[in-house]
Amino acid sequence: MASNIWAAPVTRASVTRTSIVYGAFALILLIAQPLRAQQPSPDPGPIPPPSQPAPNSPSAPTPPVAPANAPAGASPSAHMMRTWRRLTYTCDGDAKVVVNLHAKQARVVYKGHTYNLQQADESEGQKYTDGAVVWRIKDEVGNLDRSTKSGGNKSLAAGCHLQSTDTASPTPPPAHR
Repeated sequence: MASNIWAAPVTRASVTRTSIVYGAFALILLIAQPLRAQQPSPDPGPIPPPSQPAPNSPSAPTPPVAPANAPAGASPSAHMMRTWRRLTYTCDGDAKVVVNLHAKQARVVYKGHTYNLQQADESEGQKYTDGAVVWRIKDEVGNLDRSTKSGGNKSLAAGCHLQSTDTASPTPPPAHR
């Protein structure tokens, strides 16, 4: 029988040494990857905090804009207060109607009563109503009417002609009905 010269006799000590070497190598391979992941990465540079956007970015803060022509001593919201136009009419029978206008609202004052009206669509002239009372201006003549229970209209003031116009206080008198 031919003998293998490369074959070393297998002893218990050689098996133990080989197992230890392979075990150590396997342990190094298992530990090396997690250890590499825990190492800090190279410094990419400073990162700005989120509260400070980059300069020239769309979300960069801008200085506040002062309101134009704000009167001295006025509160910051004074320029946002409502300005009403006050129109005074004289009607048939020397009746007086005062109309306070702002945007699409009208407060009509007639014989001590104040009617809060909203602008409604009108093919000719202007119309303000609350469903029961209607203030209508057509060809520069105003009329104040109230709906009746029978479905008709009762004229409260007719033939009203503009006498004066001015700017009312920011808040007109409280509405009474």
